[in-house]
Amino acid sequence: MTYYLKPTNENIEVPRVVLANEVTGGFVVMTGVTVGTGMYTDLPVTDTQAKSDGWIDSVLCASGKGRYFFKINTETSEQEPYLLMYSIRGELIGVYFYTISDMPEPWKTKTELKPFSDIIIDYPHSNLLLYFKDPVNACRRDSKGSDGTYN
Repeated sequence: MTYYLKPTNENIEVPRVVLANEVTGGFVVMTGVTVGTGMYTDLPVTDTQAKSDGWIDSVLCASGKGRYFFKINTETSEQEPYLLMYSIRGELIGVYFYTISDMPEPWKTKTELKPFSDIIIDYPHSNLLLYFKDPVNACRRDSKGSDGTYN
């Protein structure tokens, strides 16, 4: 969590999700301190932020999973090796990590990722889903829509 101070000395809690790799550098034996820098990526916590950051919405909501967002890396022109998953209410609920390498449990293997008619990942891959929030109601709205349903 990141806290911001206001002039009234109130702490305002702002949700923050960060992806990080291992620290690059080394361990200094005499001091017990690790030196170097890691790579940290703040993830957009709302679908609105994701879209403004260049993430592409798969539009449809997969029941029990959410909406998948993918992004093309501007330097490599390849899709990022993870997808962001949002609820229909626009909240970041999880990350879908994937790789072409065979990975041990708890990773799973899929031939493709095709939650609907459009294929998001069109090749065999290992995947690991990490949820921050319960995905069961990912496609359920808080209130009834114009059609009288919560979907």
